[in-house]
Order: sequence, then C-alpha cells, then structure tokens
Amino acid sequence: MQGGGNEQSQEHPTWSASEPAKKRTYPQSNMSRSKPVNLLSRLPTELAFVILYQIPYRSLVAMTRVDRYWRELILQHDNNFWYRLCQKHGYLPSDPALYSGHASGGHKVSIQLGEAVQMRPGLTRALEQSSKNLETRTTSSSSSPNHGARIDKRIDTWCRLFEISTILEAEWKVGKPTIKELRGHQDPVLCVKVLPIWDRVVTGDRSGCLKVWCATTGACLRTFRQHRMGVSSLVFQKNILISGSWDSTIIIWKQIQEAPYLKPQKIVDLGEQVSSMHLTEQMELAFGTLSGRVKIISLKTVTSLGTFIGPAGTYCNAVSLSESRLEAAFGSQYISWDLATKAPIGFISDAHFDNINCMQVDESRKLIFTASQDSKVRIFSRDNKPMLLRQYGGHRASVRCLTIQNNMVITGSSDKTVIITFLEPHDHSNKDSILYSALSDSLETAKGSDYVHQHPDTESSLRAGKQVTSSLGAEMEEEEHLCVAEPVSLTHADTVSAVDADCSLLVTGSDDGTVRFFYFGDDLWHPPSSPSPRLCGQASLISLAAPRCVLMMKPGRTRVSVGNRRQTWGTCALAVLDRTRSLATNDTQPVIWMTVDEIYQKMVEWDMQPVSQGSTPKHTLNLALHMMATSDPPTVIIDSKSFPNRFANIK
Repeated sequence: MQGGGNEQSQEHPTWSASEPAKKRTYPQSNMSRSKPVNLLSRLPTELAFVILYQIPYRSLVAMTRVDRYWRELILQHDNNFWYRLCQKHGYLPSDPALYSGHASGGHKVSIQLGEAVQMRPGLTRALEQSSKNLETRTTSSSSSPNHGARIDKRIDTWCRLFEISTILEAEWKVGKPTIKELRGHQDPVLCVKVLPIWDRVVTGDRSGCLKVWCATTGACLRTFRQHRMGVSSLVFQKNILISGSWDSTIIIWKQIQEAPYLKPQKIVDLGEQVSSMHLTEQMELAFGTLSGRVKIISLKTVTSLGTFIGPAGTYCNAVSLSESRLEAAFGSQYISWDLATKAPIGFISDAHFDNINCMQVDESRKLIFTASQDSKVRIFSRDNKPMLLRQYGGHRASVRCLTIQNNMVITGSSDKTVIITFLEPHDHSNKDSILYSALSDSLETAKGSDYVHQHPDTESSLRAGKQVTSSLGAEMEEEEHLCVAEPVSLTHADTVSAVDADCSLLVTGSDDGTVRFFYFGDDLWHPPSSPSPRLCGQASLISLAAPRCVLMMKPGRTRVSVGNRRQTWGTCALAVLDRTRSLATNDTQPVIWMTVDEIYQKMVEWDMQPVSQGSTPKHTLNLALHMMATSDPPTVIIDSKSFPNRFANIK
C-alpha cells in the first residue's frame, strides 16, 4: 500500500506576501482522483471508522506516518475515535455498538469524560505523584534540559485519557513498582480494600482490628476495634463500607473526609459467621457463612431477601450477586441460582482439584475467575452450562486471594508471591465475522445514500473492503497474541492472604501482619533504564568476562539448544541470578547467594532450562558456574569458604 507521495504537484507553487492568507483545508478523500492512494480513503467516513476501530493501536500509529488522509482521519475525531479506543482496550465499559454496523463516526458518546475518569480510580493520584517526581528530578539538576518541566495533570480529552491509561498499562507490564512496606497489624491480615473516594486503603486482620491508611503516603490514619473476632471481608459502594466478621456481625461505615475517616452507622447481628460478602449498587448484601449458607439482605430496610443452602459439609468460600442471579463457591463446587425462582441454573461439580479459596465474576465479559488450593487459576464461561476456557499456573502453593483489574488477574499465594497475569482475548474467533457483518450492514445502508449516487465506484470499494476482512482479522489476531505480556511476579515476606488494586496501586496483606503498597504510576515519565536480561528463546553468552549477559530473542522458541553447552547453561544461570536479585526486597544486601540446586529449581520454575546433552543437567550447570567464576574478571563469584557451591552475580 502506497503512502501519500503523490499528494502534491510536481511543480512547487509560488506564494507572495501580497496574496491573502488561505483558509486551512483538511485533505479530502482520494475518491475523485484517477489513481487512488489506498482503499480506506475510497470508503465513506462512517465505514472507515468501523474498520479503524478494529485495528491495533500500534498499527494506527504507523498509519498516521504513512498517509496524510489517514493521519487527519485518526487524529481529528478526538471526541469519538479515542473514546472508542478507550473502550476497545478495556479502559471503559464495553459497548455492544462498538462492533455493530451502527458504530460509525457519528455514534454518540454515551459516557462523559468526567465519569470515565471516576471509573478509573488511581488515575489522578498517578498524575500528581508523577508530576512531583518530575519536578524533584528536574530541580535537582539545573543543567537538565527539562529543568522546570511540569506535567499537565488535567484529563480534558479522550486522547489524553487513552495516553495516560496506555502508559500505566505499560508500567504494570514492566513490573518494577515502587514498594512501601507498612507495619501496624499484630495479627495476619485477612482483607484489604482500596477506597477511591478519599484515596484511602482499609485493612482488617484476624483479631478484628481495622486500619485506615493514606494511599498516597502510606501513613496510618486511624485504627478501629469494633469487631471482637477476625474481619473476614470488606465491600463498599460509593461512600458506604461494610465489614464482615467471624463474630457474626457486620458494621456499616460511612466514609468521611476528616478524622476519624470512618464513622460507624449501624451494627447488624446476622447470627452466623461471615466468610465472604458482595454488595450491589442497590445496597443488597449477599454473604456466605461458615455453615454452608448464602443469605441476601437489604441494607436499606435490614430485611432478609432469601436464603440459599449449599452442599452439606461445606462452607461458602466466595459469593457474587447480580440483578438476576446469585453465584457462590462451596468447597470445589460452583453453584448459581436464579433470584426470581430460587432454582439452581448453573453448576460445576469439580471446578478444581481442591477447595476454591476465592472467586470473581466479570459481568461485562461474562467470565468467572476462580482460584484454588491446587495453586491454579481457572476461567469459566458465565452461562447456564459453564465451560472451562483457560487455566493459569505459576504459583507453587495454594492461591489465597484474587482480584480483577482491567485485563489483569492478580493473585496472592502461600508461596509468598503475587503474580500479575495479563489476560489473552477470548473473542479472536468471532472478530472476523463481526467485522464482516459490520461491513455488510454498512453496504446495505449506503446503497440508497446520496454519496453512492455521487461516487458510483463506492459500492465496488465496499465489496473490496469485505474481501480484505479475512486477512485483516488474521493480522489482528496474530498481533494481539504477540502483545500479551509475560506474567509479573512480586515477592512478600510471608503468605499473601489479601490483595486489591486500582489502575495504579496494588495493595497486599500478609500473614506476618505487614501491608505492602506497590505503586505502578508514581513516575510515569521516568528516564529510560536498561532492561534486565530476559530469556525469550534462543540465547548466547557473548563473553564469559562480561558483567551482564546478552540474550538474543527468537519468537516461537521456549527451549535453548544452540551454542556451546556450558555457555548456554551459564547464560540461563546468569538470567536466573539477575531476576532473583531484581525480585529481592532487601536493597542493602550487596549480593544474593544461591546454590546450584536453587538455581536449577528456578530454571525449571521459570521455564529457563536449556536442553542438556551428554551429562546430567546439574553437573553441566555446576561446571558452567565454576567456569564463569574462574574467568578474568569473573562473571559470578563463589562462596568457597563456607559453601563451595554457592554463587552470586556481581552487582
């Protein structure tokens, strides 16, 4: 496809100061030219937008550099086009009209910009913290070219919202947040909740203690001890917070701006120990109990709306309530009921090999996320006959907590890690048919329009657009599959028992009573840093004397079998040492020591094990490490005095 090289005349036009200034005109469609530049410019604007909505963002950026008509078409429709891009990338609730034949350039925006910013809590905090960090960094060096630089903290256009959201998403995928460890709980933390209204975080522990933290500074603002036993669950709607406890009570709190920040409104005795809760916008609370029952009450009238009984001998681990159905997990089983008839409408007998610890329901995408003691996370379809769509691993022990944030699944486990998994789209198979249907509808609509009568070749262009749908859908599927990032792993000092997040902050609670804040948006405009070595397939150690290895990427490969055998194993060992050091929480420790067995175990866990030939894997790894330790200068150091097979990477 050619660019806009033939847009200007071969003879350069002359202009004098005496001539009046001409009004700026935007480039028109190339329909009237004898030699069309591209197919998209021959289509009506409405149909061109239907196609542009489906194209990945990186391809859109490339299109703006190729053709002037594409550039003006993409960049000049800010209020509509970038709004649709925000929806497509998950920054806004999905709209069915986006993939319909009526999703044209004239389709009205159904959500106001201010409402969209409120739907992404943490966005304003990220801009404010990034602005402070940029000012601090630039003022510390007066010779910096960005001295006195400031970030515009306003989000006044859909393009600005898409830009900030895309940068934030990239920061999550890099996986190098700023960490704050907060201490104050004397017992294991059972639940955490990020409150978006006043930018606060609430945590509850096993002794019944509630703490309110400032999400920006990490300071403890207040401590409450109204519960007599452990706080098992926290839910909120707007300025109302509900805390459920093992003492068979729930407390309704009202959030206020000044101290004491939480004001108790009502204490309700439920008569049964609360294990999980879910609160709807209509202030209807569904809670599961340790006796295996699920009850629904109205908080406005404090009346019971129904009781549902699960299988005998189990307790309710998780519950979810919507307008028409109730869903709950009992042991390893999943059950859903119709609220009108109170009859079961969905059932999974063995959703996992072990008990389900937590469950999240995504109503917009019609998905069910479950995490179990078998260390697996599974995704099921949300219908009357749920089907297993995907299974994610990565944890080595029971998954204790789970939360969903945009296109990320965040899980905490007993193996002292938090894993952020980026979801793959599940609707690749029908994108081709959706786009084909949109083109067909637009063709039928355009047949009787005045535009077709003025440009007779429009119908042939529409039919040509339908012919390229198949190849376009295949390209989109391949590009989106390659764009799925690798999971990000964050470490904790003890079992991670609670997790919650917004678009820029991740909060975790641990069995040792510590709470950690992971800030992913505190420095959005940080200077670029050299990435850590990552093993993506083919690898080679350029020099044994190099302080860091260079890894060559080759898509489609998961094992290494090229180059010298010892150099290959040395490369993988160095990548393991670098990654372990990047995940270490103690920055004051100069080196991180690992034995041969520990390095080999990490290779297997992170899928970095090369192909071994001739000898045992650990023997080859040991020889490679000793060869790297005896090089001049050494790549790794060996603790020969206390333990001859303990190695560390030179920092």
